[in-house]
Amino acid sequence: MRNAEQIAEIAQSEHIWDSFVRSELFVHAAPNEEVLNEACHILKKKLIRFAEGHPERERKKQALQRLALAVKSPAVGER
Repeated sequence: MRNAEQIAEIAQSEHIWDSFVRSELFVHAAPNEEVLNEACHILKKKLIRFAEGHPERERKKQALQRLALAVKSPAVGER
């Protein structure tokens, strides 16, 4: 899974993200740091479209936090 847009979408749901990270798919196809950074950039662009307090804004912020943790993961960049 190297598509930044797909990763950005997955990160927006805590349940789906957790399942993805725990799955064999993530272990065997961990996205590299460049792809994760691109996914972060996509979410940041979407984030600015929503006013403070909008539920979608909070969802995007949480997705960015999930991706930030993934970027710091030791498995990232090994591929």
